[in-house]
Amino acid sequence: MAQGQSERNLAMVEMYAGGETLSAIGEKFGVTRERVRQILAKRGAVTAEDARRVRREARADELSEWLSRAPPRSAQVSPWSVLAPRWCIRTCTSPSAAR
Repeated sequence: MAQGQSERNLAMVEMYAGGETLSAIGEKFGVTRERVRQILAKRGAVTAEDARRVRREARADELSEWLSRAPPRSAQVSPWSVLAPRWCIRTCTSPSAAR
């Protein structure tokens, strides 16, 4: 096996262990998902379950970070609380309503 190919395969293993999907790795290196899976199996990479767990944890961390930056629920304004007064004012003060 050529040195460059060995480095490429190692990079694939590291990307997969880091949470990348088979499709994303295949697109980056110009090979199919199945070929990436074969290379990972040959190199003894992490299992699919472990890779899924890493991706899930990364998404959960991202979501919790996003939620921590969001304003508290009490500070948020509901779209209905903004629209309802306008609707009431427009309906109640229209010339047809005054008759």
